Formats: sequence, structure tokens, C-alpha cells
Amino acid sequence: MANFCVGEGFSEELTCAVCLDSWKDPIELAPCGHIFCRACAEGLRECPVCREPISSTKAPNRTLVNIAKQIQVKCSQCGWRGTREKSMSHECGRPESSLSASQTAAAPSAPATSSSPPCGSGAPESSGCAAYGGYNAPPDLDDFCTSDSRVHAAAPQAQPPQASYQVIEPTGPCPWTLYGLGQSEYDQIVSLFVFFDDDDSGTLDRNEVARLARWLNFANTPQDVKRIFEDMDRDHSGRLSLGEFLTWLRHNKPNPQALYGLTQSQYNTIMMQFHMHDTDQDGRLEMDEFTRLVRNLGEVRDVATAQHLFRMIDRDRNGSISLHEFLTFRAGKG
Repeated sequence: MANFCVGEGFSEELTCAVCLDSWKDPIELAPCGHIFCRACAEGLRECPVCREPISSTKAPNRTLVNIAKQIQVKCSQCGWRGTREKSMSHECGRPESSLSASQTAAAPSAPATSSSPPCGSGAPESSGCAAYGGYNAPPDLDDFCTSDSRVHAAAPQAQPPQASYQVIEPTGPCPWTLYGLGQSEYDQIVSLFVFFDDDDSGTLDRNEVARLARWLNFANTPQDVKRIFEDMDRDHSGRLSLGEFLTWLRHNKPNPQALYGLTQSQYNTIMMQFHMHDTDQDGRLEMDEFTRLVRNLGEVRDVATAQHLFRMIDRDRNGSISLHEFLTFRAGKG
């Protein structure tokens, strides 16, 4: 039976390039990684987006699938509204509730930021996820680092364990409002979570969290990672869900002015400079990466001076410069 339910207010990264609607029973093409509705991809021999031959298909990252299931849809025939997941069993004229009472009660309201579009707006919003393609590269750093967000200003030391709080799972038509975020910023954070989920399990283990924490300047030592992971992992499962990560970010909003004496704009600019030159995205600059960065900025005239500066900034003498070390150096320059 044909499904006449059309998605509303979803991000373009969750759009099937064939039907131009949000994913329905999505599958991921290999090796390119682009995602389509299962029905739309049936019979395809090459990817409609990149024209690369299709060798196989697989289930997409579980986090992305769960987000796609919660997209709000409207039936173009009878006007019914509900989630994409519920729409798969929707029949026109059959009375259904669009959201269960338990879902409604479980989704606390939070004020949306000024950057958040009205819920239910028809056009999908572009975000930093656009750099993903097949979700195998970090999001667009220009959007990510220049957004007016407080969560990016991470502390160089892991914060003490926070008071007990209830984990909020991303549900409903505008899940970003549950965390006090705008839609674009929410999409960018989800993109980072998916990028560091190496095994596509929909959760992050301690090693994956360690890489993400270094990338965001949340933690710089194994001890910091241990403390921050234990604080994030509210159910003590040893795995971090997207809801746990987003809820932790909501309760931890460090201040770059207090940490480095930098304004939010200065901090964002330095973050962008660092990540644009961190070619392997491991949260550290090797000597050649650092040399290119400071020469591009006009900080030094030659390679020898850049290398001398590198050794001065690399305070722990481990042969690379962390984001925290780079921020400290740049803050001192001001």
C-alpha cells in the first residue's frame, strides 16, 4: 500500500536523493556511504548521488536511523500527523494518535535558541553535516566553530561529577529544543557523534569518547577522559548514547573567558584554525601540520622558526600539540 506521509521540518542530511523525502526504511550503499529509502534504492546499480557502482548495502548507523524514525510527517491524503516510524503502519481513515501519551509526558519542553527555526517548517535546513556525504568525514568546521554556542568552549580539565540529572533522549519534532540548542547546532553535534562512532553501534565506547573529547577540548589526559566518561555514562553501561552525550552537554557549559581569557568569537576562530590543519582529525597537530598553520597565519617567516616554536609549545614533549596547548599559545599571543 502506498505511503502518502511526507516529512516536515527535517534536515537535508536525512533526505533521500531519489524521492526527496525523509528516509523510509533507510539503507546505506557501499562503498560510497550514501543513504536512501530501501524502496528507492531497489534495482540501482550505481549511486544516484556520486555515480559510484554499488557493491553492497548495509544498515546505516543506528543513531541516524533512530533520528529519521522520529521525524514528523503528515499524510497528504487524510491530514494525519505522527512520526515517520508510526507512518509506516498508517492507513488513511484509521484513527491513530500521532504521539503516545508516554512520549508526550517524557519530552520536557525547553526554550529554543534564536537560531532554531519554527517546528514543522516545510523546508529542510542545511547544516554542518553537509560535509559528510556518506557520513565518513567531520562536519563543516566553519559552521561548527562560528556558531554562537557555549558547549564548544570546553575546559582543559574534566569537570567534577555533576549533580544527578535525568537523561533526555532526542524525541519529538524539534529535539534540539530539549537541550537548548538550535537545529543547525544540534545537527552538527549529532554529526560529530556519528563520526566518532567507528563501529556504527549507535553508541560510543571509552576509546571513541576519548577521541571525541580531545577533538572538542573536553579532556586531554587519560585521567580526564576516565572522569568525563564516568560522568557522561549515566546508566553505567560502558557505552555512551546520543541522549547521554547531549544531556551532558546541556549541563556542562564552560566559559572560554574564564579558561583562556578569550571571547567566544576568538575561541571559535582558534578552534577553526586548529581543526582545519589537523588533517587526520586526531585532536593533535604534528610538526608539519603546525608549521603549515603558523606560516599560513604569518606568525613565522621560515620552517626553522616554526619548528622552534613547535618545541616551545609542546610542553609535555610528546611530539605533538594538543588543542589545549594551541589555545594556551594563541591566548598568550593576544
